[in-house]
Amino acid sequence: MMNLQFFAESDIRRQESASLKRAIRKYEKRRKEHEAYITEPEKHCPDWHEKSEAEQKGLKKHWMKEIQNFDQSIQDRVDELKIER
Repeated sequence: MMNLQFFAESDIRRQESASLKRAIRKYEKRRKEHEAYITEPEKHCPDWHEKSEAEQKGLKKHWMKEIQNFDQSIQDRVDELKIER
């Protein structure tokens, strides 16, 4: 079994508030981009209609996972901002 903590962002606690807020805006922007990938995939993937249904489903699943990752990164920073003194 893989230890997912290995991939955790360990330097969040050392970041300044401004840096955390900038990162939140960056992740929110990327989240919106990925939502657009899902709602209008043909605009972001020129060969969308040439892909098999399985490939399309796989890409959408990947984009959804990325959205979850962005949400987690945002939440981690929001939580860190709440405990800053």
